[in-house]
Amino acid sequence: MCWGKPQSTARPMRFTVAPQLLAGRDLTGTVTTMDALLTQYALDQQIRSQNGHYLMVIKKNQPTLYWAAELVFREPPVPVRAGERLTSQTQGKDHGRLETRSLASTTALSNYLRWPDVTQVLRRTCRRRNLRTGRLESAVTYGLTSLLRDLAGPTQLKQI
Repeated sequence: MCWGKPQSTARPMRFTVAPQLLAGRDLTGTVTTMDALLTQYALDQQIRSQNGHYLMVIKKNQPTLYWAAELVFREPPVPVRAGERLTSQTQGKDHGRLETRSLASTTALSNYLRWPDVTQVLRRTCRRRNLRTGRLESAVTYGLTSLLRDLAGPTQLKQI
């Protein structure tokens, strides 16, 4: 089963500035990052056809992608082959908060998602404790990239 490619009834991309901005450029050696609003099949396809890579956020505006990412990182984890899932974690103290960030990546969906050259699906988890109030916050976001893991694993992707 393949997930992610928009159905033929999907509405056309409403945001035309980004494709126009990138049109005609050689994107070799670049990584285009965009928020979920621009995580669009046609735009990612354009970036790849111009020799660039993408790193895009997945939100519920792409329901099948979001569902697949959520499923592959579900706890307990979906069984994966050794090395398919890697995680990098950092901790820091800033602005009166103790923060733990982890970025997990998996290659388990790269052969299942119908998305231009997707190689890794990502889950970023951020947990914060307000040191003054003790209040805990947690946020999870998902993403996908065309970057091969030997170019950018979780440790490198956290820095993009």
